[in-house]
Amino acid sequence: ATWDGARGEWVRAASPPPDPVVEAEPAAADEELTEWRAAVGDEWADWRGCICNGPYHGSMVGCDGGCDNWFHFACVGITRLPRGEFYCEECKARREAKRRRLEAAASTPRPKPKRSAPTPRPTPDDRRRARTK
Repeated sequence: ATWDGARGEWVRAASPPPDPVVEAEPAAADEELTEWRAAVGDEWADWRGCICNGPYHGSMVGCDGGCDNWFHFACVGITRLPRGEFYCEECKARREAKRRRLEAAASTPRPKPKRSAPTPRPTPDDRRRARTK
């Protein structure tokens, strides 16, 4: 017997081949689709999104970057909800570009504002003339 890590069990050297995968009958697939539409509601029945342009199904995660898109776990390479915020690749790129612009703006020296000449203070003669008017 040898250890089969993929199956997680000890197997005999002459083990039988795995059972073939049987495709669902078209009628069963239609029935499954009808059940799914009833479960998610009409507003999501025709939804197409994600990077695969597939329908809403299974485990999905929403982008917190402002694009309001949802992604299948498998399409973005995750197996569970991430801790904290999740950003799709497009929003990550947008955030990175904005961060670079802000860093460039902060590192560019700003010209000092020109000071205008101070307003002269009135002299005693100016005050006397203002009283006599």
